[in-house]
Amino acid sequence: MNIVRWLIKNHPLDKMFVPSGWLIAKNNLIKLDAGFLNQIPGVEDRFLVKENFFSSCIFYASHEFLNDNLLFKSVIDVECVINRDEKREAIINSYYVVSYNIYKGKSKKHIFGYDIKCESPELLATELNFILWFHSWVLTDELNGGIVESEMLDMLSKARSNSCS
Repeated sequence: MNIVRWLIKNHPLDKMFVPSGWLIAKNNLIKLDAGFLNQIPGVEDRFLVKENFFSSCIFYASHEFLNDNLLFKSVIDVECVINRDEKREAIINSYYVVSYNIYKGKSKKHIFGYDIKCESPELLATELNFILWFHSWVLTDELNGGIVESEMLDMLSKARSNSCS
């Protein structure tokens, strides 16, 4: 069994609660932070683990929905940012950046954008579950009233727990 399969099997991230309609196109989330790379002796294995679990696109989900006959597309993506000590060739720390964007129609410019930094895999799982809940149960209903981005951010900050910064 190669190291990628072993990590998926032995270190899965906590359960995610995905509401209907969401498409999870990529989910390479595990319950280890990038500091784990310091413990991998082989260069090839270290490369495989970094590219699969600690790179620029480790999670991608989308949801398309109609609201007042307008098409909206929501996208959540996650990247891992690694801070390295180049002298020791070691990883000092890492964090995750979760991006949540809503697009109207076929536009490439979002009508709502939200980025948040999460310091650990556990906080990342909590934040993803929150965004999925917020989007599915709160936000889609509010879009009927022509809500603007500042109101969305206000709703989001009031609804969320301070799991990430």
